[in-house]
Amino acid sequence: MKRGRKPTLYYLVSEDNTFAGTGIARVAKQLYRELRLLRSFTFNIQPVFITKTGNLTHCARYQKSSQKSRPLSPQSGDVILSVDLVHDLTASAKKSLLTMQANGVALHFVVHDLMPLQNPQWFAADEDNNARKHYLAQFEGWANFVTNACDSLICVSQHVAEQVKQFMGISTTRCRPRVCWFHLGTHFARVNGSRRIKRPKANPTFLMVGTLEPRKCQHLALEAFTLLWEKNKDLTLVLAGRAGGAGQNSGRAHMSAHQKALLSQIAGHPEYGTRLLFVEGPDDKSLRKLYNQSSVLLMISRDEGFGLPLIEAAQLGVPIIARDIPVFKEVCGRSAYYFNGETAFELADAIISWNKIFQNGKHPTPHRIKPNSWRKSALQLAKIINRKGDCRVAIR
Repeated sequence: MKRGRKPTLYYLVSEDNTFAGTGIARVAKQLYRELRLLRSFTFNIQPVFITKTGNLTHCARYQKSSQKSRPLSPQSGDVILSVDLVHDLTASAKKSLLTMQANGVALHFVVHDLMPLQNPQWFAADEDNNARKHYLAQFEGWANFVTNACDSLICVSQHVAEQVKQFMGISTTRCRPRVCWFHLGTHFARVNGSRRIKRPKANPTFLMVGTLEPRKCQHLALEAFTLLWEKNKDLTLVLAGRAGGAGQNSGRAHMSAHQKALLSQIAGHPEYGTRLLFVEGPDDKSLRKLYNQSSVLLMISRDEGFGLPLIEAAQLGVPIIARDIPVFKEVCGRSAYYFNGETAFELADAIISWNKIFQNGKHPTPHRIKPNSWRKSALQLAKIINRKGDCRVAIR
């Protein structure tokens, strides 16, 4: 690095999904904003993508002129950080990144989860289109590259960090890549004691937030609530999230067979529009309103990398029913009501049990959960990036 030159952090994102949509892209957008605002951060930040031929290029939407971007040439001491899931790295792109690394550029990749490797059936089935199946192959190539080539794998939870280490077959003493973790944030303002919203005891509303996916178990919730409605239980189920997409694909054109079937079941359900609602792709303002109108967040995914809805609900004082899995225990501790079952009957029983203690005010409350703000999350990420030669797992 030239004397007196401030190093650059090249913030690598997916070209066709730059800071758009929900999920990982939303996380990438929030952390980019916060990293730029950190006065203590020692890097200039430039959002970039990498072309199929391996050229590192400015993001088009951040170009101030209409002139075509020239390929960038990172120098020794610079950093490439990928918070976004750039799962479609070509062989040329990987070779280019390795060349940069050999010339003194550090490679840091955030790992949100390894679920496409661990449970590919959640992402594509035999009857799904080729785009969804191709995504699984691309993700496997991405995972093999980052776990062998990067300087750091920065995981979004301790749970994911342990899964990554198992996948790599390493101990915490291996120096490259080092495996670190931090927690994601929320921008919803915390509700203090005097301003907590009173949630009506009668006709409670259960909110599920997330893309319609097999692992998130909206289908199981629909079956359970159908059983309860048949018993004249006056409960409302609200499903909020994207209808389709695999990985970064967010349009209905990329829907799986599972998503198409579930959408059909929702639209054709006799309770649809009354006690069953589907809010497709809500923005942050709409999502906050949904939380505030709900009695409880229902989070029964079979696995997650982190679980952003948990801390969003906690910030707004919304009680939580969560599946009893390690990552949810990591985030919520004893501040959630845990469900452990596989059938609609078991879930229906759990909902009735929760509702009884909710009516008596004995349900677990989320106010002991202390979520990160996005600023604090960015500070943790910056601390990891600035660490050199430290192979220990990063703590919160």
